[in-house]
Amino acid sequence: MQLYGIQRVGRLSQCPKVEVTREEDMPSRGALSNPADKAQALEDQMIEAYGKVIVEIQCKAGAGGKVALWGKMIRDCHVEALYFEAVNNYEVKVLWLNNNQLGDAGAEAIAGMLRTNHSLTLLELVGNKIGDAGAEAIGAMLCTNRSSLTKLNLHGNKISDDGKKALREAVLFPLKLML
Repeated sequence: MQLYGIQRVGRLSQCPKVEVTREEDMPSRGALSNPADKAQALEDQMIEAYGKVIVEIQCKAGAGGKVALWGKMIRDCHVEALYFEAVNNYEVKVLWLNNNQLGDAGAEAIAGMLRTNHSLTLLELVGNKIGDAGAEAIGAMLCTNRSSLTKLNLHGNKISDDGKKALREAVLFPLKLML
């Protein structure tokens, strides 16, 4: 994504490098110079473009091994790129998706993608926004399909006691489930 700024003298200048390191650095968390700009719409466009690119780059770099995508603002809309185009293609074994913006739709998509994945052994989804519907989808996949997963961590999500119970009942040995 290209970013331009207006200098005090009125000249337009392209920033050579753009890096967003935290969610707090996004436009909705700060003041825009033009109040007419829509902070949320701009932020959504940035995350949409950024998420797919960062997923591909990180999975390619971690091919056959570990990929850490902690706090990268990955949303439900990125799951297709994450699994179909990256995790499967690069045979990622360990994937950390902690502290992103995945909700129930993302968990449901992940459950669907895990049906065809044969390389992933550890999946961490700590600190997302996954609720009971997402937990139920993952649980249903785990009890009907043989997965290569040996560890699944869903700690720090919005899963109720009922959702946790359903997940525990769905999990077959030797998968280690952390809630």
